[in-house]
Amino acid sequence: MSIQPGYDFTVYYVADLDKSLDFFLKLGFEDVVGAGGPGFHQIRGKAGSLDFGISQAGKETPSAGTIELYYKVNDIEVARQAVLAKGVEASPIMKMPFGTIFQTKSPDGNSVYLMQE
Repeated sequence: MSIQPGYDFTVYYVADLDKSLDFFLKLGFEDVVGAGGPGFHQIRGKAGSLDFGISQAGKETPSAGTIELYYKVNDIEVARQAVLAKGVEASPIMKMPFGTIFQTKSPDGNSVYLMQE
């Protein structure tokens, strides 16, 4: 069974949110007004490119330098069952404000999320 995920979003966990935001703004990116929240900024590049997020690292989050990758699938239930059937560990499905997700870990320990909006 093929689920063919498509890349959607990356979150970078940073030690200093203000310094990181300033850095990306100096590189020519923009802060997407209204798309952030406490400890988070959504960053946009040129038209047609995908946004990414920067999030303040802390006690309740992954450490600074951690990257999370998000990929869209058409059916989250089918995707999770397909992943489990192939021997990949997966978290339970979780409902988040931006969609329904489950987490897996790459062999190097990075979080990879499959999501359905």
